[in-house]
Amino acid sequence: MSGGYFDYTQRKLLYDVIEPLGKFLENPPEWTNKFTPETWKRIREGYECACKAFIYIQRIDWLFEGDDGVEDFHERLKDGLDKFETEKKVPDYF
Repeated sequence: MSGGYFDYTQRKLLYDVIEPLGKFLENPPEWTNKFTPETWKRIREGYECACKAFIYIQRIDWLFEGDDGVEDFHERLKDGLDKFETEKKVPDYF
């Protein structure tokens, strides 16, 4: 595996936020009881957007570095997004 086209920035900027946010959603602190259903909906939407962005950037990184070919890129992008839809978490790339 390469050094990463984006120098692993997707890990530093996205994954390191996604992971604790996912845990927060699984086990919200008591102080969140004041959040409205609309607030929770928006938090979950933000989590999903960040996860999907991470999956896309990770796959693009591997494509640009030559770790994946074009066919692999499309297949693995679809697999990552499908896995997210079923498990609601980012595939473990690290």
